[in-house]
Amino acid sequence: MVNDCLHFVDKKGRVISKSSTKVNRHLEMKYEADDLAFHFNAYCHFMGNGSCYLQVKKDEAVVFEANGSFTIAAWGMKAETYQPGDWERIIPPRRQ
Repeated sequence: MVNDCLHFVDKKGRVISKSSTKVNRHLEMKYEADDLAFHFNAYCHFMGNGSCYLQVKKDEAVVFEANGSFTIAAWGMKAETYQPGDWERIIPPRRQ
């Protein structure tokens, strides 16, 4: 689900900040519509390790929040908050 959210925000959201050097990359993006807000932050180091944070809010309340590792995609993510609901319908599943 995290990678589906990241892909959705990457396509529909706006860049908050980004940076790139010879050894690392950072991207922070946000998507807001009506009562829904997605925010993610991803960092990757050339050695292959990195981190990722994702937060989804509906009506100002956090309904999904996860963090973990990032290389070319999120992995090892641990959900701190997960409240299922209609907010999930906005995220189309990616083709595998």
